[in-house]
Amino acid sequence: MGYTVWTDKDLEKYKKYVENIAFEQVGIISVNGIFNKQDPTRELRCSAYVFRIYDANRYCPDRAKMINNPGAVMDPDGSCRGVALAIAKDSKTGSFFQVNDSNIANPAAIWIRRHYTGNIQVIADYVIAGHEKQLHENYCTYPDGRTPGPVLTQEHLDRYILPPAIKGLADEIAKQDAIWERKKTTSGR
Repeated sequence: MGYTVWTDKDLEKYKKYVENIAFEQVGIISVNGIFNKQDPTRELRCSAYVFRIYDANRYCPDRAKMINNPGAVMDPDGSCRGVALAIAKDSKTGSFFQVNDSNIANPAAIWIRRHYTGNIQVIADYVIAGHEKQLHENYCTYPDGRTPGPVLTQEHLDRYILPPAIKGLADEIAKQDAIWERKKTTSGR
């Protein structure tokens, strides 16, 4: 199995980027169409927290272009905003499907994993992997109805999950954007 190496400089840059990414929860959605690989007859659903992300890393060279990313917008000042989903997991049992005490990955790390490149993205993926490992190892989807596929890949999220979530939470996202714009104006950020 291969591995990736990052430097202390990469880690410091990652931490700085995380500090410049603000987020606000705008809702919770239910994600269905998940199946246990050992028992594919029963459909499961998990909960995902929806966050509005405000990335103040202006004109960031480590950020990928905002193409085909539902809800992602580059602002004229070089900052950007978008939406990230954080899958809930029970903090005591580790279950994604019976959650009493919710635990989620850092929304800024989720955003970086999706929208940044190079070692910065690798670090974010490493940070999130611990949270999502069992979900990806033990569960699957059936995108074509017959063949098992990976669960909650970025393509799956972008195509099937994010667009209806963004549409359903449009009013709350607009409210958060208005609050963010006021903060930017008053703080000079």
